[in-house]
Amino acid sequence: MADTIARFIRDFARTVSPQLASLLENASGLKMNWSNVVGIAAIVVALYALRRGNGRKPSNETMEGDATSNGTSTTIPNASEAAPTGLRQRLNPESAPVGVTSPAATSTGVRMRRRLKGVQRVTCTLLGSLFEEATPEGLKRSVALKPAAVEVLRELSSICEVFYIIECHTDDAQEAALKALQGAGLVGKGKGLVGVHRALFCSTKIGRTAIVRQMEPDLHIDTCPDTMTGLARYVPRLLYVQVGSNPIHGASSNITSTPSLAAFFAGAPAQPTTTNAPVA
Repeated sequence: MADTIARFIRDFARTVSPQLASLLENASGLKMNWSNVVGIAAIVVALYALRRGNGRKPSNETMEGDATSNGTSTTIPNASEAAPTGLRQRLNPESAPVGVTSPAATSTGVRMRRRLKGVQRVTCTLLGSLFEEATPEGLKRSVALKPAAVEVLRELSSICEVFYIIECHTDDAQEAALKALQGAGLVGKGKGLVGVHRALFCSTKIGRTAIVRQMEPDLHIDTCPDTMTGLARYVPRLLYVQVGSNPIHGASSNITSTPSLAAFFAGAPAQPTTTNAPVA
C-alpha cells in the first residue's frame, strides 16, 4: 500500500517540482515505510501551496497603479467617496443621493449657507414675511402662509437657531398662528423644527423690538421700517422684507432690503437701501 501511494506522490511531484520528482526517482529502489510517505506527501503539498500563492492573480483590493484581474486599474477613493453617506454629504453637498432631503442636498440650502456665513441665531417676524397678513389686525381665526417662504424657513431652521416673532392682539389670533405653523411643519418637536417655546408672541412693535434685543441674534428679519432702524445699532445684520410700496429710508449700512424671503435666499440681487450716516 505504501509503495502504491509513493508512486502516486512521484507522479504528482512531476507536476509540482521537477527537482523533487528527480529525487523520488533516484529513491525508487528504496523500501519506504508509512513515515517516509507521510513526510514526502507533506513536502509535496507545501510546494503545491507555495506555487499557487506565487501565481495567484492580484485581488480587487489593489492600490493605485496595480493591475486587477480584468486588466483595469483601481484607485484609492478620496475622503468624500470613502466616508459614510451622511459625512459624504457634508464634505461634498452636491454628491447627496437622489431622494435624500437635507439643507446641503438642495440648491436652496447651499445658497442659504453662503448667505448666512457666520450667522448662528436668527429672529424672524412672521407678519408679511411668512404670513400673507402683514398687520396684527389681519390675523384672525385662520392664517394664510406663503408657500415659498415656508420652504425657506424650513431650510433656515435646519441651518440656524431660529426664533419666530408673531405680533397679534387676541388669543384666537395667537392660537390660529400657532396651528398654522404646526400644520406647515415649521413648529413642533423633532430635528429641523422650531420648538413651540421659540415661537414668541407680542402685542406691540415695542414688544417686538424688546424680544429681538433680548435674544441678541446675528440676523433679524422684519417687515417694519421703524423696527429695522431701531434695531440697527444692536443687531449685526438686518434683512428688511418690503411689503407693498413701503421702502425703508435712512437705513444703516447693516440693513439689506428684499422683496421676499425666497427672492433673497434664492440668490436674487438684494435691493440696496438708501444709506445715510450710520445710526449712533
